[in-house]
Amino acid sequence: MTSVRQIPTRCPLCGDVRSRLVTRGADRLERVEGEFSVVSCRSCGTWRLDPAPIPADLPKLYPTDYEAHNRLRERPTPVIPGRTHTWRRRFVEWAEAGRPSLWSLPLRRLPDHLLMRGFSRTQYGRFNPLAYPGDGRRILDVGCGSGDLMAQFLGHGWSPVGIEPSEHAVANAKARGLIVEQGNFPEDAGRVAEHGPFYALVMSNVLEHLPDPALALRTAADLLEPEGLLLLWVPVADGWQQRWTPRTWFNLDLPRHMSICTRRGLASLLRQTGFDILATWPGTSARAVIRTVAARYKGTPREAAVGRLEFSPWALRAVGPIIRVLDAMNQGDIEIVLARRAKETPRPS
Repeated sequence: MTSVRQIPTRCPLCGDVRSRLVTRGADRLERVEGEFSVVSCRSCGTWRLDPAPIPADLPKLYPTDYEAHNRLRERPTPVIPGRTHTWRRRFVEWAEAGRPSLWSLPLRRLPDHLLMRGFSRTQYGRFNPLAYPGDGRRILDVGCGSGDLMAQFLGHGWSPVGIEPSEHAVANAKARGLIVEQGNFPEDAGRVAEHGPFYALVMSNVLEHLPDPALALRTAADLLEPEGLLLLWVPVADGWQQRWTPRTWFNLDLPRHMSICTRRGLASLLRQTGFDILATWPGTSARAVIRTVAARYKGTPREAAVGRLEFSPWALRAVGPIIRVLDAMNQGDIEIVLARRAKETPRPS
């Protein structure tokens, strides 16, 4: 096991140092020594590590076998466009138009409006709303890992570029023929700026890993075309899993997740950093729920049996209906956000 140096922190959203303890826990990967404290900001409710590892020690948190750095499920092969791809494109265009209200539309557009609202609530609409033919448009994947999401975009005809701090993950991505620059974001954003500006920028479970999410989002806005798109997958601190079992919640991921906003806090952060939110979806993963449950049995005779459930098709299907109900109640633990760069980007005073 390795050790990391730590420093006190303040809320990355509002700057307040006042907090209350949420939970304490050890590294779930059992690679970093000691216990880590998660606190909730008394002003805005944002969760954060306090104290947190210093930036120079962050690479120690990610071993060579870290899952996201070795994920090679997707192949960068052309995808034949189908009906689902057409619906995703139509939904994004509808969202960009401001999701007009039901009562403001002419009668002839009412069926299309209802279809788009329904589609946004299906797994096909919310899994990856940009998974449609990209027609060569440039898209940046921040924290791209081994390039699985980039491979998916390449197959859909986008021109993806990635930035990733892990040398091992970058090597895996480049071996797949992907364009990836090694570096930290936002500090090394200049290494990908020459490939831009970008029509879209993606952060898939990345923002929570960054010590300064506000700076990262402002940098993202600078890299986008005017009114370019931002797509986020990010855990939120106000779901049912967090209240039920914060210590073993899979997406807490101590000590790699530096901060986790509430839904309201995330919306505020995006507005402060120059984005207009177009649409949001809940994105709770059945496998992550099972991992949360399994962590409660760690060190007990049932640990192995419960852990195997995440690979069981029947277990994943059984959890599915529960997740859909909780997501419908806005109680999921992952938020998917589609946002657009605002015409005027605010700057910190």
